[in-house]
Formats: sequence, structure tokens, C-alpha cells
Amino acid sequence: MTFSNKQRNYIEDLIAFDTTSIHSNLDLIDHVTKILERTRARITLNFNPDKTKANLIASIGPPEAEGGVIFSGHTDTVPVTGQDWSTNPYRAVEENGKIFARGSTDMKGFCGLALAAFEHVATEHESKLQKPLHLLLTYDEEVGCIGAQNFVTTNSHLLTKPDLILVGEPTNLRPILAHKGIRCFNASAKGHGYHSSAPDKGVSAIQYNARLSGYVYRIGESLKNEGITDLRFDPSYSTVNVGTIQGGSAVNVVADECVFSFETRPVPGDNGDVLVEKFLAAQEKVQNCFKKAARDTGLELHLALDEYVSVPPFDGNEHHPGSKLLINLLDDKTVGVAPFCTEAGIFQNAGWNSIVCGPGSIEQAHQPDEFITIDQLKRGAHLIEKISHRCFEPA
Repeated sequence: MTFSNKQRNYIEDLIAFDTTSIHSNLDLIDHVTKILERTRARITLNFNPDKTKANLIASIGPPEAEGGVIFSGHTDTVPVTGQDWSTNPYRAVEENGKIFARGSTDMKGFCGLALAAFEHVATEHESKLQKPLHLLLTYDEEVGCIGAQNFVTTNSHLLTKPDLILVGEPTNLRPILAHKGIRCFNASAKGHGYHSSAPDKGVSAIQYNARLSGYVYRIGESLKNEGITDLRFDPSYSTVNVGTIQGGSAVNVVADECVFSFETRPVPGDNGDVLVEKFLAAQEKVQNCFKKAARDTGLELHLALDEYVSVPPFDGNEHHPGSKLLINLLDDKTVGVAPFCTEAGIFQNAGWNSIVCGPGSIEQAHQPDEFITIDQLKRGAHLIEKISHRCFEPA
């Protein structure tokens, strides 16, 4: 197994773009587009609503043929703010068999390898393809898999049903066939401020949202004790957590506003709807109790729930021919589950067979001095090359 200068250069070039999720990824997408325009690849860009970010889908091979392979990776990275880096996080530095940089393992290492492999097939072997080969680069995975959801909603017609979508998140090249989902919410309350010496003349948003935040935990206990159990995970049930709560301006003022944020991480088979239904019922009950108590005051209480992240659980099929192909090519064939979310559940829900497997360790992701080993890159490049051969086989 070798790691070529071209593969190294592509990875280093991708790392050099600061694609933290708060920034645009268009410079990176433009860079990749220019590389692929030298081939016969069919290239489509799928923009976000304000045209500041884009997914890229590049395809070669017979467009109408069933099957084939999609190499899928996200282009965004998490921030480096507040982290103590020994090197410039946006310049790849190789030391002791490792490449240090933000995104080296999550997941520009894989993206660079996939780009190099796709370009090689497109340049040297495109006429031999019996099935399509695709490269999909997405935006905003780190903040809710927004790009992948946009792509599936608006551009899935560009793809015939693939044998495999390889989501190259860092798994140390172990096949991952399941992970929990995540749904995040803001629960807001707007009351009526007043001096705390006469609290009955105000409506405390904190009072009512505190009651509701406690109810979130009671819902969590019901999911733990009565909900779906999946022993592949630890914990084996859908979890709930209230992460932040903010409200009020001073101790002697009745708080007119309060918001708390909570999440659920549902196991496969649970889409989180039960939690939402129970919470909305609790909100309605609190709202009705307030209206009854405040009938003659003229005061109002407004409660709202806003969902800002929704990523479905993933539960892949290890017996699908595409999955079996990948697993058989791996040194470590032990099928596992991931403690983190990916875009695989979105693709699975669209009807595409997906598997999560890529070079690098998730333990390095999001950390200062993030790195990926050259050995993992070599093995990842070898795997990607072998999987692309699937597209040379008759449909």
C-alpha cells in the first residue's frame, strides 16, 4: 500500500481552507470543481438558501445504470477557538508518521483520498465503468447534517440507487452499521416583567419554563423505562438532556423571558416523536392552567418550541451486497456502532444502502493537534481503490 504525493497534496489543499461551519465552503468547492472539470465528470452544485455554501456531486459512468458507489464526506470542520494548538491548524504538518491539522481526520483526510481516487478513475478508466461512481461533498454536517438533508430533498434524482454509500467518517477503518440520532430544541417562554415586590402583577417566564424543563427529565425517565431498548448502545435507550437555560435580568425583577435548550438522542426505531408529542402536551397543559388562573388579569404567557437540529438514527444492513463487499475488504470485519451521528441515517432514509467507515480515529476529532496517521491514510486509499472496482463490474 502506498500514499502518493497527489493524495497528500489533495489532503493538504483541502485542509488549507478554513471551512469551520460558521464560514462558507465555496472556495473549497470551487477548488475541487476546477480539478474535476479536467475530467468528463458530470458536476452539480447544490446551494444553501443564501448561496453561501454548497454540496458538490460529481458522477462518472453510465448515468442510468443501477448500482455503483458513492464516496461521501463533509467539508466543514469544528472551530479551533480556545484550543491550544502546537502548529497552524490550517497547515498540514507531518511528524512521526502523522499529519496534524484541523480536519485531518474529520474528515478531509478521507475527502482528499476519495477525490484522488475519483479523479484517477475519471481520467484513466471512465470508459470501462459499468456502473456509476460518485463523489459527494456536503456542507454543515457538524451543525446538523444540513447539507446532506438539502441534497436528499432537492437533488437525489441525480443518483440511481447505489450499491453503497461510503460515509468516510473516522472509524479506524472498522465498519459501523448503526448510530443514534439527535434532535435539538429551544423551548421559549415569554411572560410579563414586573417588580419582584409584587410578583402577582407579572408573569414569570422562568417559573413556567422551569416546570417544563423538569417535565423533560420525566419524559426521559419514561423513555428509559418504557421506551425502545437497543443493547448495542451504552446507554441502550433514547436519552434526554437539558443543556442550557437562560432567563431574567435581575433577582428583583419578574423574568419576562426564558429559554432552555434540550436534546434527545434516539436509538434506531425511535424517531423522537414520542418525546415531542409529550412535551407539546405538557406545554398545552401549562398554557391552559395559566389561562384559567389569569382569566381576569389581562396578562398573557406565550410558550413555543423550536427544533433546530434533526438527524435520524442509522441502522444499516450488513447483509446488503454493497455492505458485504466493503466488509470483506477490511482487515477488521467486526461490525460496530458509533457513539456519534453521521449523514448515514439521512441517506438510509432516502433508500440508499449506507455504511460508515473511514481512516482515522474519532478520538482525535475536534481535539487540539488533531491528527491522522499515514498508515491509516494508506489503508484508506487502498480500500477506496478496491471499492471503486465495483463500478467496473457488470450491472
